[in-house]
Amino acid sequence: FIVSFEEEMERALARLFLQQFEGTQRNVPLTPHCEFRRPNQLTKELKSVAESLLDGNDSSYTPSPVGFLSFTFFPSNAMSDARRMKAVELLVNFL
Repeated sequence: FIVSFEEEMERALARLFLQQFEGTQRNVPLTPHCEFRRPNQLTKELKSVAESLLDGNDSSYTPSPVGFLSFTFFPSNAMSDARRMKAVELLVNFL
């Protein structure tokens, strides 16, 4: 997920919140892995997404990103249909 805000105060609060969210998630068992990366810390995959958004291909996207939030699901997150649906539901409601 790309996280972006126009106001500098909102950008600072979002960075702080997402860094704390990433750290706290590590202490919650059976949750998908969460990773927050700032624009200067992007992986190869995230760089390609960022470049396609920032080079003008998507005119609806204008503010520069605060960072990128990614979730990784492991087999333990989807051991049953109920657990898989719960993980997806929580992720969708996170937005």
